Amino acid sequence: MSHIIRWPRHLLMAGGLCLLVACGGGGGGAAGGTSSGTSIADPTVTFTRTDTLSTVYPSNTISLLPHFSYGTGRITWIDSTNTAHSVTATSNAPFTDTPLQSTIYTLTVSFQDPNSIRSSIKTISSTSSVTVTPLDGSYPSCSLLANNATPLINSTVQLTSSCTWANGNITARSVTSALQTASITEGVPIVMQTPATTGAFNYTQSVTYVDTRTNQTLTRTYTPTSVTVTNDLTQVTSASSMSSARGDFTATLLGNNLVLVTGGTTDGTAVVATADLYDPNTNTWRSTGEMTTARRGHAATLLANGKVLVTGGSGGTTALKSAEIYDPSTGQWTATTTQMNFKRSGHTSTVLTDGTVLLVGGIVSTETIGGVSTDGSKVTELFDGSTFTVMASRLPNAVQGHTATRLSNGSVLIAGRNNADGLAGAETTAIYDFAKVLSTTASWYSGPAMRHGRYNHATSQLADGSVMVTGGFLSGTTTEIFTLGTPTSGSTYGSWADGPNLIDTRAQHTLTLLRSGSVMVIGGYNGTSTLTSIEVLTSPSNVGSTWAAMPHNLATGRAMHRSILLSNTGIDPGTRVSIDKVLVMGTYMNTNTPNTTKTAELVWSP
Repeated sequence: MSHIIRWPRHLLMAGGLCLLVACGGGGGGAAGGTSSGTSIADPTVTFTRTDTLSTVYPSNTISLLPHFSYGTGRITWIDSTNTAHSVTATSNAPFTDTPLQSTIYTLTVSFQDPNSIRSSIKTISSTSSVTVTPLDGSYPSCSLLANNATPLINSTVQLTSSCTWANGNITARSVTSALQTASITEGVPIVMQTPATTGAFNYTQSVTYVDTRTNQTLTRTYTPTSVTVTNDLTQVTSASSMSSARGDFTATLLGNNLVLVTGGTTDGTAVVATADLYDPNTNTWRSTGEMTTARRGHAATLLANGKVLVTGGSGGTTALKSAEIYDPSTGQWTATTTQMNFKRSGHTSTVLTDGTVLLVGGIVSTETIGGVSTDGSKVTELFDGSTFTVMASRLPNAVQGHTATRLSNGSVLIAGRNNADGLAGAETTAIYDFAKVLSTTASWYSGPAMRHGRYNHATSQLADGSVMVTGGFLSGTTTEIFTLGTPTSGSTYGSWADGPNLIDTRAQHTLTLLRSGSVMVIGGYNGTSTLTSIEVLTSPSNVGSTWAAMPHNLATGRAMHRSILLSNTGIDPGTRVSIDKVLVMGTYMNTNTPNTTKTAELVWSP
């Protein structure tokens, strides 16, 4: 009986040994559960960006590619509303999303441990971070400019649109007022009506554009461009006075909107080197650096770099060769490295389109040039920023009391002359063909004669590019307008036509183009006394237009004064309407007692 009982025990021991050996349960079995003793690798998992966006903006579509060699994948992330998302991922199938903020996407791959016969789930994760650049709130930078801030009632105003947009393109734009709506395009003026009542009137620009960052088409309405519709609002008020009386001086509007006055004579005899600055915002003058040389009858020109070139003039008894440059940033003057080749006083100085400065006429000395004694009366010079060069081409006639105007094609018109020498008439003109219309070299030519001889007149280029000449000695009340032609010679470079006659005979006056396109003559000398009267021509290019006497006069008679259209508009004290301001300064006439003044006045006109 005992043998029978022991036998099953041996069988159980043998079975247990078999299980230990075959199943690896003993200490000598393979740990991974494989009969070969090698491990199976976990799946390869990658999660990469496949879109081509260098910068991701909100709502852009990004693309991610999940890859895993086996297992089950899910992609999880949290969106801009803090909501968690989870989607099934298929290996090598692109996943797309439109994130609104920077987001971390996580690919998690779950799989059975390949080295275990037991149920053992493992996971591998890979993340892909997408940085979303917030939109900066930018939109097209657009302006709508009116050519006249104070148009008249029942008239028109020209409006010009200008837009820049770096993040897409502009597809349409329009302008709306209480009277009409009109389409408008970049840089092309449109004409819109003004109302029948005075006061502020708005023109509102709307712009439709595509933002390629988000591929959206948007429309933005901009702050209205407001004009002040007026009746005829004019006045004359006193400005603060210069530091000293000045006559035969210069006045230049600087790029910083200040007005620089230089030199001149304080009493008809004493010549000064002082300079003043007028601030239109405060209606005050202050002294600035003195010139290196006292001078009167000189010329001043604003250069392209914002500095001011002063040339020649007289130190009291003789003309000067010297020149100097004013730097507004320092308030100091520096003599040019070279002087002019000829002494000049009462000449003109004109900036050409290439930035060089053309010096013409005046009282000019005789100098030895290249070993030859040379009469400088027909010699002109160019200043290139450092050197004065004598031009090979000569003026057709010597000129004094003339004007110089740069034409719309870049050439220069010299009009009129004091014909006391009897060598040429006062109707003489000359053309410096800087545009090289007549030859391949810029040269001087006799221009088309004016209809009336004149000198010490005033000239202004009009809004349409033509040139108006007014008054002057010998010409009475006449005016005329020069229009460029299609020239084949100097005499056909353009044509002259009579303009409307002035109300008063005047010379040594000023002529100022206003922002409205109107022109204004101020003061002058009528042969016996200086004038206080002011005249305005509202449509200088229109046949049949007439000069109107301004209902206000200067407080002081002025001739050989200076007038500058200020950069800022003024406000009429009574109506609060925005209008132009013209600063009128100084005087110099030997018939006056005293013959100079330090006073200045402001002429206000819409």
